[in-house]
Amino acid sequence: MAQLPCNPSGITDGKTEVIFSAFPNPSTGFFQIDAQFFYKTDKVTLLISDLTGREVLRYEENIFNNKLNKSINLSDLDKGFYFLTLGMQKKKVMISY
Repeated sequence: MAQLPCNPSGITDGKTEVIFSAFPNPSTGFFQIDAQFFYKTDKVTLLISDLTGREVLRYEENIFNNKLNKSINLSDLDKGFYFLTLGMQKKKVMISY
């Protein structure tokens, strides 16, 4: 499981503002994203891109109680490596499928 602390401002001040994980990794085509936001937000964008940077999937998700739980299906895509980018945090996790 990959877990990243993120700061949405891009400025490191020692505070963790988001923790998110993507699992299982490697996946069989399906994986789960769990995120805990430590600031107020209503929506977040999830981007899945291939190794060339081409966006292959995009999700606009509502945030409830500062948490996000999302299942993602990559089985319609070619097997390989993909980047998951969580909203404005621009933190990436590589997912192997």
